[in-house]
Amino acid sequence: MGITLDEVTRVRESGVKYLENRYPLIDMRMSRWDCIRWLENHGLEVPTKSACYFCPFHSKADWREIKKTDPRDWKKAIEVDEKIRKARPPWDLFVCDQRVPLVEADLDTPAEKGQPELWENECTGHCGV
Repeated sequence: MGITLDEVTRVRESGVKYLENRYPLIDMRMSRWDCIRWLENHGLEVPTKSACYFCPFHSKADWREIKKTDPRDWKKAIEVDEKIRKARPPWDLFVCDQRVPLVEADLDTPAEKGQPELWENECTGHCGV
């Protein structure tokens, strides 16, 4: 048996008898992409994806954006990264997937390192390479 849609969209219960959490977008079976299309079709701005400033799931691009546009959050992310380092001995913990302190992480893109962009990222995968 496979996984049902109900199992995939399971949501958090409130944990309080008289409160019921409601998830209208999930109830309408709207995906993130459905929401983006709806906003665009109605001439509304698509908000950036939200996440905590110290989220360990940030990509290099996310970290670069925080560093470039929000120096306060960048500084706070570095502070969190330093504070968690020895929280689980014997392992060192990091917010960056490079497993180095965030302040030392290599956030440069291949283009910034001198790698030319070939074919302007137009690969469609048809050549089989």
